[in-house]
Amino acid sequence: MKITEITTTMLHDPDGYVIQDATIPAIDPNTRGKSQLFVHIHTDEGTIGLGYAPGHRSIQAVIHDSLDGVLVGQDPFMIEKLWQDMYWRVRGIGRKGVAFQAIAAIDIALWDLKGKVLNQPIYLLLGPAHETVPIYGSGGWTNYSEGELVAEQMGYVEGGNSSCEDESRQGFRSIRARRYRTSCRRPKGSW
Repeated sequence: MKITEITTTMLHDPDGYVIQDATIPAIDPNTRGKSQLFVHIHTDEGTIGLGYAPGHRSIQAVIHDSLDGVLVGQDPFMIEKLWQDMYWRVRGIGRKGVAFQAIAAIDIALWDLKGKVLNQPIYLLLGPAHETVPIYGSGGWTNYSEGELVAEQMGYVEGGNSSCEDESRQGFRSIRARRYRTSCRRPKGSW
């Protein structure tokens, strides 16, 4: 099996709610619009692997301008070799950020492709360390109002995740919440 083509699809929701954590400078609370980039790795046998990345044109450009030439004609099962080849191709334009998000999207697509061909879930291909993994609700974005934060977190506790069986109706047992920016943090010792 050989890789024949790398294609990408950019989807944009102009009304999508922008989320923000404390590592991103403050944004206008009225800002809307959210994009997602999908990467498709095509093979000569017809199987297509799917990966994804944040919806930035710069990531898409790195994939098409720097990385797809490294991949076309290669065996998609040689994931470590392809990762190294991609790393060395972009090392001069960045060892983090946009370049590595492009590599990550392709890496995800390669693993998806391998899982499809072998009819195995990716976690088995990677070698699981546990038979079960607890789930948690993740949120608490710093651009949410206090009311939005409370509603989000209460939704996790009360509603859980309807895609899970058993305990889903009782809510998540754990929540990962980001904290407000410095100006909104509680005084030390008030937790």
